[in-house]
Amino acid sequence: MTSIDGFADGSQVFTSHHSYDLGTNLEFVFTLPDTAAYGPVSGPVELRLYGYSGQYGGHRTSLLAFKLKGQVIAVCSGDHDGDFDVDGGDLATQAAGNEGIDLTDFAEQFGRTNCD
Repeated sequence: MTSIDGFADGSQVFTSHHSYDLGTNLEFVFTLPDTAAYGPVSGPVELRLYGYSGQYGGHRTSLLAFKLKGQVIAVCSGDHDGDFDVDGGDLATQAAGNEGIDLTDFAEQFGRTNCD
């Protein structure tokens, strides 16, 4: 569950199978959903992990390691028209008095084509 979906029941991003083998370390891998809610994430995201059948007392659950991998995606505040680059169209908007980014930051981003 994540903070993006408000930790709502039924919106789990991954559910593992139940393993009865207590002596083996298992690895589970998942990817966040490719949905609109997860697309333009620009702030922190909280993840919650729950042990299988963790709602009942007396179950032994442990987490030995946790690894979070991700891809850093360039966010360009100078991409005024939302076409994933900072080009002449964005320059026209900037010159017309857009207050979203100062000129120095815009100049640093100008020419980028990898905005997301």
